[in-house]
Amino acid sequence: MSARSIVVPISALVAWGLWFVEIYWVKGWEGLAWLQGFHWSGLPICAVIAVASSITGAERAPPWRRVAFASVAGAAMFMAFVVFRDACYDFANNWVPYDAGRAVVRAVTVSIALPIGLGVAARGLLAPGRRRAYLPIGVALLVTPLLSRLSLLALSPLVGGGTSEFDEIKMGYPVLWLAALVPGALWSSSEAPVEPG
Repeated sequence: MSARSIVVPISALVAWGLWFVEIYWVKGWEGLAWLQGFHWSGLPICAVIAVASSITGAERAPPWRRVAFASVAGAAMFMAFVVFRDACYDFANNWVPYDAGRAVVRAVTVSIALPIGLGVAARGLLAPGRRRAYLPIGVALLVTPLLSRLSLLALSPLVGGGTSEFDEIKMGYPVLWLAALVPGALWSSSEAPVEPG
């Protein structure tokens, strides 16, 4: 068993745990208290995903390249988290078509820019000659809402929770799936490098 196969589930559980710590103990579990204020657990969660991605992204990359990638990727993920979070809040709170449309454009822009940025960083820092890493990362971002929804529907009866999108986010399913799928996407794209030439 390789270290990479252990990193993916451990990083997903650590990131999910960080989300729960903030929601349960810092924000408060009851009602919508968890929506108040900024979610600072996003910062260490992005760091966990970035470090896991630096480990799974290239088995033989030198340590300085892994640190550089984790720094760039963590900063990009946190900026994307902030923009996407604010866009979701704006969309939910503004029913003026122009404002809601701007929120959707911001969310879509971040959803396209993040995989491209991570793919470029992975190619430049982890594995020169890597094939299109942005494709599996983009797929990971696209399937996360679906897997989060399915997780909520499957597990909600067991924990006695609701089935709304708010419950899905409160339970941290998007965090769990992103923390598993993004490092996994980089792992899958690192298996067949292109020979430079």
